[in-house]
Amino acid sequence: MSPRLRAVALLLATSTGCSATYTAARMERNPLPRIAEVAAREGYAVHAPSEDHLELRDTWVVHSFFNLGWSTFHGNLDYRDGRVFGEFYLRSVGLGTLFLPQCLNLGPGPFGVLIKPSLNEQKDEILRWGEVPAASTSHGSFVSIDERVGRSAPATATPLATAQAPPPPRPTPPPASAPRPSSSPPPPPTPAPPPTRSAFCGKCGTRTTPGAAFCGGCGARVGR
Repeated sequence: MSPRLRAVALLLATSTGCSATYTAARMERNPLPRIAEVAAREGYAVHAPSEDHLELRDTWVVHSFFNLGWSTFHGNLDYRDGRVFGEFYLRSVGLGTLFLPQCLNLGPGPFGVLIKPSLNEQKDEILRWGEVPAASTSHGSFVSIDERVGRSAPATATPLATAQAPPPPRPTPPPASAPRPSSSPPPPPTPAPPPTRSAFCGKCGTRTTPGAAFCGGCGARVGR
């Protein structure tokens, strides 16, 4: 590979890419409406799809020969759960990257050393417009706001179950000692035997024992 091609490959490998500077600060009130109002007066392109999300754009002039093209400062702000989240970077498309897009963060590094102080001043000015307190700062590749806040996608609502009448109570079984009812009718009562009349022996006149076949006095058969 010729030295010129190696230089172009090194330039593309080191100067193209996307990263941003992220800030986070706690704040009881939402500062985004105030920031949007001041930014519009200062000439920023303002896009506020909701009260909790704000996008600011500021076009930069050409700042070097290798950045012949255009550069735009991006400031994206979100207000979630009593915290203000910021995302700041400079997006450039120019000669130095063969007009491939490049996103430069505001942190320390070998690239953009001369312009990063101005970028940080711009970031701090935006936060001052909303009176945002001192914020924690980090630098790295792009991360969505939902990942930064730690939120997941809203769960699908579960339909309510249809109310149903409770089942009827089960009958209580009778105790083991209680007689079980029978489905057959009870048997008729047994008639009592007719009373037996006292008899006398016709031969000797002795009273005979009821049901006896012979007289106890003379031995004659009873009933004749």
